[in-house]
This record gives sequence, structure tokens and C-alpha cells, in this order.
Amino acid sequence: MINLLRILAAVVLALTTSVGAEAQDSEHVLMDMQVWVTPPQGSGYCAQLEAGTFTAELQAVGQGSNGRGQPWPVEFSFYGYRGFDDPATIDTTVSSLAPTSVSAPLQGGGLYCFSLTNLVQVSANAPNAVTTQYWQGMNVRMTIQR
Repeated sequence: MINLLRILAAVVLALTTSVGAEAQDSEHVLMDMQVWVTPPQGSGYCAQLEAGTFTAELQAVGQGSNGRGQPWPVEFSFYGYRGFDDPATIDTTVSSLAPTSVSAPLQGGGLYCFSLTNLVQVSANAPNAVTTQYWQGMNVRMTIQR
């Protein structure tokens, strides 16, 4: 009977450790969608995030009817609000159809922001009929691994 109790205790301890490890190593999807970015202004958003490893997977959508044409360049920026967690800053430009993946460790417990900016040069006061000729689609998936 004592051996059975020891075995049960060991199984409970193993399950508890396993469940704790799964919770620590879980992936939290922040965003997984296709967005369209027009020049000349980008758009940005902020969210309160926990500690972990932030990963952004980015892929441009090709231009033209076959979807294989050269994409317009788009800049992706990720940063802690007002300089919070400076080592987490990411700045990268996507200008090909190849997938791009970037990661950074997050201190967590603060506000983090990201932006996507279409880098095509158009006049700041260009009408929508002009700026929408340069829309660039981006597949964006952002996660935190805990």
C-alpha cells in the first residue's frame, strides 16, 4: 500500500510538473490576418503584453492578377511604448514575397506597439484614387511564446 501511495504521489507530481511546463511553453496568438497598407501613412496599435518571446511572421502578397508581382516595400516596427523595454524593439522592411520572421524577448507587464508603413513615395496630400493604387497586402501573424 505504501508503494502504491508513492507511485500515485510520483504520478501526481509528474502531471503537475507537466501541466506547469505546458502553461509556460504555450503560444498565445495576438494577431493572424491579412492587412492592406496604403501610403503615405502607416497605422499602429498598442496592447498590454505579458513576458515571453514575441514573434512576428510577415509575408507580402504579390501584385498583379497572378499574385506573383513584386510587392511594394512595407516597414514593420514593434516597440515598447515610450521607450519601455528597449531591447524588444524590432524594425524590419518586407520587400519580397519570401516569408520573414523576427523575434524578441519581452520583459512584459507594459504597453507594446506595432506599426505597418507602406514605403511607396506619394504626395502627403494625394487623393485616395492615387494612394489606393499602391495598396500592399501583408499576411501578419504575431505570437507570444511563454
